Amino acid sequence: MRRGGREAEGGGLLNRCRAKSPTGGSNPPLSARFKKFCNFPNKTKKSMMESGLCYHACYHLAKEGRLFFLTTEYYLEGEAGVNTVKVMIRTKVGGRYPYFPAAFNGNGRIKPGVALIKGAETRVRGSYYLRYVEGSTRRLSRVGTDPAAAAAAAKRKELALKAQAAGIRTVEPTSSVVDRVALTETVEKYLDRLRLGKRPLRSIAGKKRSLEIFAAVSPRKKYLDEFNRDDVLLFKSKLEDDDYAPKTVDNMMMSVVTFFNQHEVRLKLKKEDWPKYKENPPEPYTDAEMRSFLKHSEASTNLLIRTLVATGGRDQEISHLTKADLDSRRKVVRVQPKPCTDCPECRQRGNLWYPKTEESVRDIPVSERLLAELLAQPGERPFAADNGRVDGHLLRQVKKVAKKAGVSNAKLHRFRDTFITNKIRDGEDVRTVQKWAGHTDVNVTMGYAAWLEAESERARESANREDNRYATGD
Repeated sequence: MRRGGREAEGGGLLNRCRAKSPTGGSNPPLSARFKKFCNFPNKTKKSMMESGLCYHACYHLAKEGRLFFLTTEYYLEGEAGVNTVKVMIRTKVGGRYPYFPAAFNGNGRIKPGVALIKGAETRVRGSYYLRYVEGSTRRLSRVGTDPAAAAAAAKRKELALKAQAAGIRTVEPTSSVVDRVALTETVEKYLDRLRLGKRPLRSIAGKKRSLEIFAAVSPRKKYLDEFNRDDVLLFKSKLEDDDYAPKTVDNMMMSVVTFFNQHEVRLKLKKEDWPKYKENPPEPYTDAEMRSFLKHSEASTNLLIRTLVATGGRDQEISHLTKADLDSRRKVVRVQPKPCTDCPECRQRGNLWYPKTEESVRDIPVSERLLAELLAQPGERPFAADNGRVDGHLLRQVKKVAKKAGVSNAKLHRFRDTFITNKIRDGEDVRTVQKWAGHTDVNVTMGYAAWLEAESERARESANREDNRYATGD
């Protein structure tokens, strides 16, 4: 092979690669000899020559792979390749944030938002990073979301590393982040994306409030990269001082952390930073309370209470119930998406109402009598308001009856607790009850079973026996 000028610098490396060839032999193919050190070729012959690269090896690999990446490998005479700069994209995959090589056009420019995942170009969302080795340490440096700025940063880093390898002292910027992002404008864009994604208005309002309080805790910080764990702990302390419940504090902290995670900023919270709390135990109505409810209720309110306890339906599932959800052949009530123009959230989501989760779409068996009464109600919605629209105040009806019936702490969710505990008490399989209740996690349903076990007559008898277990007869 002809060697001269810059190419001669690779002479020592050529001999070493030949000796370490994975294919064996004294004269393996050129690409095989250099694959170990030339992972990705540079973009042009001229730039490779100017950078002091071994041109023939890189060019040969480029022809074979048809890939041109903005990356540089520097070789000292007789030494292996060092100081490689690669442009990577960090994106979310399966709950993790791995790094993937950025894809490049034939002209050497980065393809915006495209990464090489398992060899295939894939559209992703994320930030660009430079990966390189400094001394004996591999480093990753964030350079923002602009592909052109990332390419420029890679070039600067290449020149700096080359100068360091030649013994020339260099001075680099204190920060490699070239596109600092202001918190205020990023929050607005984030909320706009949630609205475009048809997220519930209540959820968006909660996230907005959490982020506003968080920003107010550290008013001097303006950019995302300025915030860290200490700011979240200040936020947590502020909420606790304002007497927010631990679970609410946890939800608001999660809103903040999720926002920063989506913008590739890690706040590095520790496990002990999160508030500790216990889930509220089930609060089913007693049999006496249910009898009193039904005794003091009339007409549609009586039917509402019986439907709540017979289906375990959530507030919005019952208020949005229509006759199209009543299957008289299979004797079930269906919880499913449906058209709705009555509610602001439904209109914002394209005039459609959706159940809480995918698992909430379900069929719940009910008695023939209850099904017939529901079908006999006037109008399309059995529990519509006086104007025929969705009634968003079912709890008001229940509380009026509870006052007459002498039932304290009346809540719609307590009917759901009553439904679940009744089904488990009747011997239904936990998985079946999970399906009827629309629980995403079976452990939630198991929690009801554990509570029932602790409250059972058998548990009470066992506790009472302790008083007499070691009695002396005195």
